[in-house]
Amino acid sequence: MEYKIENLSTYPTDGNHKKCITKLPFIITKGNDPFIYYEHESDKNWKEYNSEKEFGNKVDARWIVILSDNANFSLKKCFTVKLNKDLNKILKWCERCYILSLELEIKRLKKEYKTYCC
Repeated sequence: MEYKIENLSTYPTDGNHKKCITKLPFIITKGNDPFIYYEHESDKNWKEYNSEKEFGNKVDARWIVILSDNANFSLKKCFTVKLNKDLNKILKWCERCYILSLELEIKRLKKEYKTYCC
């Protein structure tokens, strides 16, 4: 998979604040400010990324993957937020997750097509 790594804008260029740009509908970053997220859209419990209680003044070195706004319906259903220090593992997971979502989207569209067209 092709990707490009850049510094996050408005952050120091110390190598701790990066984004990984791919052609897939994911946002992959590390070293963000602390934020709260759901691991999956059906979850009821918040999780924290780069929290001060967990990391103090240090920057979280894990890459985090969240969905971009242009994710398809099936990807939104099967996606869970992933964190890992190894970018290659994150990229492989993104690729597998996206392929699964495309397979699910094909099934969904075939079912919808049969419902309305036949």
